[in-house]
Amino acid sequence: MSLYNKKNLVKKYYKVKSVLKIRLRSLIDNWKIIPFVLKGKKFNFNPVFIIGCGRSGTSILGNTLALHKSICYLHERRDLWSKAYPELDIWSGKYQQPLLYADEKNLDVNKTKKLRKIFFKEQVAGNCKVLLEKLPINSFRLKFLQVCFPEAKYIYLHRNGLEVAKSISKKIPVSWFGYKNLKWNLLLNYGEKNGFHYAGDELA
Repeated sequence: MSLYNKKNLVKKYYKVKSVLKIRLRSLIDNWKIIPFVLKGKKFNFNPVFIIGCGRSGTSILGNTLALHKSICYLHERRDLWSKAYPELDIWSGKYQQPLLYADEKNLDVNKTKKLRKIFFKEQVAGNCKVLLEKLPINSFRLKFLQVCFPEAKYIYLHRNGLEVAKSISKKIPVSWFGYKNLKWNLLLNYGEKNGFHYAGDELA
């Protein structure tokens, strides 16, 4: 089998895996409303966000903290964000003008109310005191997080930039940058708008 065919096979595998995961999660999420209705008033919403670039160790940190029985961990649940704010989906290509960067100006009261309910429901369904969330792209949305979740706490993780870039490069064959490199293009546009310009060899 040629390298080209292997890459296509890998991409198809991840695509099918993603679809099945979304359908399974949707089925499970529909049942989470039951404990939320029955026990929601007994809980205090306590969100904590892990902030850090992808491939910087955020998953390892999140998985480790999630071993504590009082912590409910949301590992890159992009689907939950999209239910309330579909414009924040920078991976699937389903939204025409997705937002990489978001701040307080992007706040919508009704959408935020829905988002908070979705997250709180996860905490209650998990019977946990803390809701721990990890989504690397939130590094571009700190001001947005602050207005949506004013009670939130943050854990910031830093890793050497060169090591992060090297690690990210290994993910490119399996669509690290989303549908038709949507995320990559948004990152380039964001960089150009903020005065960053790169030569072709630097981008390679």
